[in-house]
Amino acid sequence: MDILIIALIVIVVIFFLSSRKNNDTTSGQEKKLIQICFGDVKKAERLINYELKKHPKLSRKAAADYAIKSIERDNR
Repeated sequence: MDILIIALIVIVVIFFLSSRKNNDTTSGQEKKLIQICFGDVKKAERLINYELKKHPKLSRKAAADYAIKSIERDNR
């Protein structure tokens, strides 16, 4: 009986730790875009949404990548 309780506790702890890790849904591209926008999260979100409107089938990560490329192209 004690082994079952210990096993259950271990499973709950593992589940808790893995779910916390997966809650950070911001991709590396989105973080890079936010950095390019000098930390302005709302601006980065607007740029992602703009790219998603132009290309509705894009993922958020791809839209962030398009936005980064657009900014880099504009700043040449």
